[in-house]
Amino acid sequence: YDLFCTGHAGTAISTAAGLAWADQQAGADTKAVAVVGDGSIVNGPAMEGLNNAALLKRQFLVILNDNSMAIDRTRGAMAHLLDRIRMTHTYTDIKRSTETLLHHLPLGVEINEAIRNIKAGLKTAIHGEQIFESFGFQYFGPMDGHNIQELIRVLRQLAKLNCPALLHVHTVKGAGCEYAVEDPCRFHSPSAYRIHAGRAVFEEKARPTWTDTFSEAIVAAAAKDQRVVAITAAMPDGTGLVRFREAFPSRYIDVGISESHAVAMAAGLAKAGMRPIVAIYATFLQRAIDQVCQEVTLQPLPVIFCTDRAGLVGSDGPTHHGFQDIAQLRTFPGMVLMAPAEAAELPAALHLALSIDKPCAIRYPRDEIPPDLPGSCPPFQLGRTRIVREGPDATLLCYGAMVEPALAAAEVMHREDALDVAVINARFAKPLDNAVILDRIRGGKPLLAAEDHAIAGGFGSAVLELAAASGLDASNVRLVGI
Repeated sequence: YDLFCTGHAGTAISTAAGLAWADQQAGADTKAVAVVGDGSIVNGPAMEGLNNAALLKRQFLVILNDNSMAIDRTRGAMAHLLDRIRMTHTYTDIKRSTETLLHHLPLGVEINEAIRNIKAGLKTAIHGEQIFESFGFQYFGPMDGHNIQELIRVLRQLAKLNCPALLHVHTVKGAGCEYAVEDPCRFHSPSAYRIHAGRAVFEEKARPTWTDTFSEAIVAAAAKDQRVVAITAAMPDGTGLVRFREAFPSRYIDVGISESHAVAMAAGLAKAGMRPIVAIYATFLQRAIDQVCQEVTLQPLPVIFCTDRAGLVGSDGPTHHGFQDIAQLRTFPGMVLMAPAEAAELPAALHLALSIDKPCAIRYPRDEIPPDLPGSCPPFQLGRTRIVREGPDATLLCYGAMVEPALAAAEVMHREDALDVAVINARFAKPLDNAVILDRIRGGKPLLAAEDHAIAGGFGSAVLELAAASGLDASNVRLVGI
């Protein structure tokens, strides 16, 4: 019954409204139901969907699954409102009102009229009525979302309602699995684990992750600079901001699943003299591209985007791959794009970002930190590469996470083919190190530009654009990416 395979929250009402409208035009007798969480109903698209779906002249049901959780605890005024609704009316009241709805519908009376007549006697929460009925929805609830038998009976009756309605159900995230209930944040998207004596036991990490390293870097940066503010869109754990939240609670902002608001708010903070850092998955930054353009880069303002889960993300699935961020961001004027290749480079990149008055994006994958690169880590300088391995036969020009496999490939070619291949850590996708890159292209030896990003519009595309703008023959350049 789920007609859309998506992983970004807040669009269920809009897509369901489109389905309902199309079916109505076609004369199809269908039922449209949108299931929305309390974390995602505050999204701009969700509110826009409510506003427009209320105009439908047919059955249309929104089920609000309220468990006080998105990935972390829900935040904001809507979360407080839903808490008050739950506390105002007990499930005993709701069960009694539900029985009234199910068993006392007057015979021969249209279902719409019957529900209007009964509604005055139902124990619906006044706060729910105020907010949802002001959108034009009939409101019912809250009711126990784990009482399956009663839930089915209510849904069967609401299916007869020929107007937009919202059913508010209360659930517990992870219900039926005790260890998930105890730690709902971790079990939103858990790593590999096994069950021992009824408890979940997670595998120990061999090395720190990029997220762990970012967590340390932003706490250290905030300790030195009182202007640093961290912003998350409901993902403090996934983006590595839990330690920051504990260390600097007054400089930590969780806006809920509202990425567009997060970026626009960061612009306001930057305009007022703060140095906001938006910690966000690369895939979710797509939801705020307009604000990155209008509110940040066109001003311009020194907002820093630390984009976790760049590249491919494995078990998180296709909706969470982050292979479009470079193409989206490098077109914006003044934007600086960086990617570290080892643990020491992430705080170095963050240090540079905090020292310049430009919008910056630092990308890194969902992975363990690779081994340190040969030699010490030089400071990040705007638009400067780092030569990791020299060699006259070819050049592997790599961005971010591709440096480690490139070094391994260079060693294999040296051992098996007697080739001496250079490996250059690009560090920047914008601005490029024009002098170093053009010198390698002019040399005529093979140059491979590698990235964990879509080839179209990515780092390699920028290299070819540079060659074309400089009038160089780039037939020795090849691109590797997604």
